[in-house]
Amino acid sequence: MKWAYHRISKSTWLFLLNMILVMTAAVLVLVNIRSRNELEESKRGFYSENASYLVNEEN
Repeated sequence: MKWAYHRISKSTWLFLLNMILVMTAAVLVLVNIRSRNELEESKRGFYSENASYLVNEEN
């Protein structure tokens, strides 16, 4: 039963903290990409990139 009371080393805690920070940063990057795409779409009047090009060419 002695193996059940294993201490977790400092390097393991640092590794887990690092992984949590990396995952958080990745989620923030994905959210930023999505919001940037939505902003670009609203600037085009909610047209796709090709459709906005055609609308501007007709004008």
